[in-house]
Amino acid sequence: VRSRGLGDVYKRQAVSRSPIREALNRLLAERLVETLPNRTTIVAQVDLRDFAPFILALDVQQRLATRLAAQNRQDADVKRMRHLAEAFNESVDEATALDILQANFAFHVAVGDAGRNPYVARQYRELLSEARRLLHIHVQSLDTVNRRGVMRDQHHDFVDAIEARDVAQADAIAHAHTCLLYTSDAA
Repeated sequence: VRSRGLGDVYKRQAVSRSPIREALNRLLAERLVETLPNRTTIVAQVDLRDFAPFILALDVQQRLATRLAAQNRQDADVKRMRHLAEAFNESVDEATALDILQANFAFHVAVGDAGRNPYVARQYRELLSEARRLLHIHVQSLDTVNRRGVMRDQHHDFVDAIEARDVAQADAIAHAHTCLLYTSDAA
């Protein structure tokens, strides 16, 4: 079935063009959609050939964000991260893959925010957003029992190192986390 264009969407959903454009611009910024030369917008493809360079970039950014969080965190940040780590565990036990991915994203965004560097936080958030698409494949491949074994409680180690302001430990945990989730070869 071919869409007759956004005009039909506006009419069916009873919304003006502005919210639709805003949503599309946000999706474009997060690289979740792409616009073709004929101005058609499609869901962006996942290109697994880019996986290795992506993981390298994520690892570097995750380690930097976590190190900064250990250096600059405030008590409220630790409380927020503990709450989000527990919400992640609950999602692993009970929720859909999309809920797990959203809980993971929220936790890591909080780590980035705790570092108090808006440039690092923004770059980290961008990579995390892209990671959700790749991680979806991983999460979908695990049944509930394996999800608990692979994913549960891993965020509490982040919070413990950050709370203790142990920069070296925070860095090691962030690196192992990237390797475990994305390459299954913790180094």
